[in-house]
Amino acid sequence: MKLSDKEIFDFQEKMLQWYRENYRSFPWRETTEPYAILVSEFLLQKTHVRKVVEIYPNVIEKYPTLQYMAEAEVNDLEKIIQPLGFHNRAERMIKMAKIFVKENEGIIPDNFDSLVAIKGIGWYIATALLVFAFEQKRVIVDTNVIKVIKLEFGYISDNARPRTDKALWKFCQDLAPDKYIREFNWALLDYGAELNVE
Repeated sequence: MKLSDKEIFDFQEKMLQWYRENYRSFPWRETTEPYAILVSEFLLQKTHVRKVVEIYPNVIEKYPTLQYMAEAEVNDLEKIIQPLGFHNRAERMIKMAKIFVKENEGIIPDNFDSLVAIKGIGWYIATALLVFAFEQKRVIVDTNVIKVIKLEFGYISDNARPRTDKALWKFCQDLAPDKYIREFNWALLDYGAELNVE
């Protein structure tokens, strides 16, 4: 499916206007610090945002840097994030931090290929980091964004796992605006969360 420049521009404007009118404030949206955003993305996986709002500040306070997270005890972190559920989340977060500290000198790279090469970081988290921490011109693709694309453009992936459909990712990347990239992605995520589209 090929969209015209006008169709893309109109969609960008629609999403940004929607976001201006429906802005939701979360602590991880008030920062561009890569580690803080990485923590939020791990906590948000398969979890309702309201639960993460309650726990996120506690995690950041106790483990303010990758180094602190890499040295964390699994049981201690599990006690803080236990209300989120999702078995092995604490262990995965600590392993991820250890890799960054050991192999990247505690630096979170601003390169997609470097990020997805790290165990535990897939396309979604890599793109979220590049958008929200580094403000790169990219579009996140998750279940909510897929609902928006289906509703607005009638685009339906043939892939059994649409979130890994390269054609769908390419289609979404072409929608990215030159400015307000963070707000645009938040708009897609929040707008999609309100849609009852299967």
